[in-house]
Amino acid sequence: MFKDFILKTFGLVAQPSQTPVPQNEKNNQDKEEQMFKKYGPKEILFEWTSQGKIQNIKLSPRYTRLFMIIGFVICLIFALMQDFFIIIVIGTIVFFYYVLHNKYEAPLVSYKISNYGFIYGTRTYYWDELKNFFFSSRSFGEVLVIDTTDSIIPRIIALFSPEDRENIFNILKDHILYLDKEPKGTVEKGLDSLADKFMFEDK
Repeated sequence: MFKDFILKTFGLVAQPSQTPVPQNEKNNQDKEEQMFKKYGPKEILFEWTSQGKIQNIKLSPRYTRLFMIIGFVICLIFALMQDFFIIIVIGTIVFFYYVLHNKYEAPLVSYKISNYGFIYGTRTYYWDELKNFFFSSRSFGEVLVIDTTDSIIPRIIALFSPEDRENIFNILKDHILYLDKEPKGTVEKGLDSLADKFMFEDK
């Protein structure tokens, strides 16, 4: 008893009422209060579940040729240097990446759109944290892409069923900007510039 009194008196043990609230939790509480004043009680407008892994992303033939030439040149350089071990290592890494990428079964992810924002799993992105959205074509169908203001996760990519597209579009367009064409990112712009130097022609 006396020991506990001394520790609490000198601040070595936090009182229950003095336990600080984590900053992220406090920010979320403040944001929820702001959203409540603006939109009222939270309401889930639409939700769905899909795999969280985007499989079989098809590269442009322009980029495929570029990577093949760069890979061939790198392997040729190592072959001339007689560093065959490095070539084997690179080939092994590519093989295992291909196997894991195509065989690994990704867990399901829950997506929700509320009157407060977009919910990805357990993370809520409020409307003022989202910039725009668009639909992007892949070899297996369309995906939903949402650009955020988060520097760590600047883009959300979500799979969805074709029959859900209209519902998703109608809800999101009322809150954030819709882009009818997928914008090119920094990587794509850099690849285009590099491909132009190799004087590739699109077919």
